[in-house]
Amino acid sequence: MRLTASLSRSPLAFGVALLLLVSLPAWADDLDQRATLQGLPGVTVMVDVLGPPYGRDALSVPDLQAAVEQRLRQRGIRVLTEASGLLLLKVTTVGDTGDAYAVHLALHLLQLVRLDRKLHTPMQFFFSTWDEESLLQVAPTDFPRVVRATAMTLVDQFITAYLEQNPKE
Repeated sequence: MRLTASLSRSPLAFGVALLLLVSLPAWADDLDQRATLQGLPGVTVMVDVLGPPYGRDALSVPDLQAAVEQRLRQRGIRVLTEASGLLLLKVTTVGDTGDAYAVHLALHLLQLVRLDRKLHTPMQFFFSTWDEESLLQVAPTDFPRVVRATAMTLVDQFITAYLEQNPKE
């Protein structure tokens, strides 16, 4: 997992970045994450916007979801209605300095995993197997444009990893 930042010297942004870095769990090596994409027939897309409504009124969740789905289709990745893999884009606005919002974007691939270990009934649940994140400080007037561009960058990183593991013949 890579964490990119575009932070000024704002104490709020620094504090948010520090909090996120300290609280992030240790993830598998990038190669291990990429290997989990092998053989995945496609993904279902979900966009979730969280946090106080700073600038969110200008960000259309259905439009952002449609843009993600279109980008995947353009690159040959099937967008499915039944989730064998759920590509979840989370946009969280975490602070407001008056001049800018601190925004955390995370793109997770959740896949159905099965736990068989001597259980009466095996358990199945969705687990995040691939992740990319970005932390930004965004001016209110730039909020929708910057969030959308950053989201597309994360989606492009997923597409690259997916296509490396699922090359077209």
